[in-house]
Amino acid sequence: MFTMFYEHEVDGSPVILPLLAHYPKDKDAFSIDNEFLLQDRILVRPVMQHGVSKVGVYFPALDEKKTVGDVWYDADNYQKYERVGKESIAVNDYKERIRRSSPLMKNDPYTLIVCLDRNGKAEGTLYLDDEKSFDYRQGKFIYINYPMKRPTSYANLVWP
Repeated sequence: MFTMFYEHEVDGSPVILPLLAHYPKDKDAFSIDNEFLLQDRILVRPVMQHGVSKVGVYFPALDEKKTVGDVWYDADNYQKYERVGKESIAVNDYKERIRRSSPLMKNDPYTLIVCLDRNGKAEGTLYLDDEKSFDYRQGKFIYINYPMKRPTSYANLVWP
């Protein structure tokens, strides 16, 4: 989310969007008020009831006929969802690393999760600064774009 807010400051792109903003061809997405998007990257379905084990999540369509949608991955177990429409999803309260405040996360490692689309491609960004000052306004920050594509062969793939 830190990256998303940086991008918002640079170009004004909204961080939080209703589904209808990104899926204008899916008329059913217009009435969804218990889900939202973080940019076009993360679909959020908050769980507001105590003790539930599953919730319905609506995966919007890219076309008016509802034949194709985006590929989504569960952030906890990486299960892939390619279907358009409502899906029953298990609820859990898993967190990778529990902290009482953001400053306590300063030395935690970063985990980049690459989620490929139907074409075997993905793209993401990461923004980092010192998290204390306004020095980023003088260019003291890191902003990385990560374009990815599935290799056609793993024979010559070299891992760092």
